[in-house]
Amino acid sequence: MAWAKRRGTRALVIAMAGATIFETAAFFLSDWAFYNYGLFGYVCTLSSGANCAGPLDSLVVASSDFFTLVDMAFIPVALVLIRAAKPSFRRLGFK
Repeated sequence: MAWAKRRGTRALVIAMAGATIFETAAFFLSDWAFYNYGLFGYVCTLSSGANCAGPLDSLVVASSDFFTLVDMAFIPVALVLIRAAKPSFRRLGFK
């Protein structure tokens, strides 16, 4: 973020969006692997039938991680807060 801040607002927005997408992908992949391999059939107890699809069920459960993409809606709020706090930071000696 410090690198993007020096490059301007557009770079900062792109970095924030990229970080949110990276965070979502990292959580999704790790959760999918954990639900699929780590919980030893926990996802099968969530399914309604005796036949458990396994990887497909874990994929469905892990897909809830895509809700973290909603965090991108807060990027404009962050930009407003950064702009509002800039005079205070300058008074305190921060650039």
